[in-house]
Amino acid sequence: MCPCSLTPRPPHRYTRQTLAMAARILVFEADSRFAADLARRLTRLGAEVHITDDGDAGVDWAAAHKPDAIVLSLELKVNGFLVCKKLKKLGETAPIPVIILSSDVPEETFEQHKKLRTRAEAYLRIQRSGEGSVDAVVQLLESFVPLASHQNSVLSISDVDIGLSPEPNTEMVSHRMTDSESEAVELEFSQNKERTQVSE
Repeated sequence: MCPCSLTPRPPHRYTRQTLAMAARILVFEADSRFAADLARRLTRLGAEVHITDDGDAGVDWAAAHKPDAIVLSLELKVNGFLVCKKLKKLGETAPIPVIILSSDVPEETFEQHKKLRTRAEAYLRIQRSGEGSVDAVVQLLESFVPLASHQNSVLSISDVDIGLSPEPNTEMVSHRMTDSESEAVELEFSQNKERTQVSE
């Protein structure tokens, strides 16, 4: 069973996506090895990939270039949930599917975040050093963006050196958190991250 789930949203229209144009993917990732492995796989599938570990710079890039999908790691220098919130509140980026990745955040936190108005379209727990993590991300991406190996590929790297079930767990969201509840989730993640850093 793949540790991933999808959040229902209105379908995103891929106006750029034609046989002659590569899918454009923005990846927020601080782990340079995992970022490089994911970028190589996506470029082999014909995608144009832009990688950054800077939350604010990535949001600005997304607003200017309007990627077809966004892969957002929560293990950034800033709170990844806040990056998602910015993306979903910005008119230019709100319709873009966001896939949240984490190796540290518990499933309960994912479940809370799914109730927000600024939630992501999908959530995936991964072990970046484990086998199959890149495959799981790519398969989840393909549920939002068509990828084709015959397309031209472009890799753009910024600030980083260089499995999905056939029946994904889809849940309707019956409750929406208030702004104060949203802030509580974001605060809890920040505190958990600080405790992890201290213990290390």
